[in-house]
Amino acid sequence: MLTGIGNGYLRDEANQVFFHGYEAGPLNQIDACDGATFDTGEYLRAPQAWDNECAYADGQRMPITDRASFRYLGNLWSKDAGGVYFDDRRIDGIEPTTFSLVRAPDHSIYGTDASGRCWLGGYVDNLLVNCPSGTRPYTDPDVSPPSEYAPAH
Repeated sequence: MLTGIGNGYLRDEANQVFFHGYEAGPLNQIDACDGATFDTGEYLRAPQAWDNECAYADGQRMPITDRASFRYLGNLWSKDAGGVYFDDRRIDGIEPTTFSLVRAPDHSIYGTDASGRCWLGGYVDNLLVNCPSGTRPYTDPDVSPPSEYAPAH
């Protein structure tokens, strides 16, 4: 018997995790690191899903490098000590230590690092773009604090 966890994820009695997605489609088993601690967050306000060892987006294990330092920033952006991620993909060429979000005057959200470059996240491609003038540092006030998805151990 499957029990809904949230965000399209389900778990069975053996702590195997499955993903059904947001549209009608097949039920796929997820390669979860720790099905017993698997949990989900509120869409766009927390990581889509996580457990004590890994993070997940769109039914895929994210290629994070350091679960302890993993932080969800908002607007589908996250980072850890070794990388920056948009949705379920690692975005190469971004410095994770200095990566943060900025907001343009038109309210668009971009990712930026100390290089001064900007990335506009997207499902088809993450585009390296010129930073719009007038961008300001942005912290989403509705994003869950890391303590809500920190590993239990």
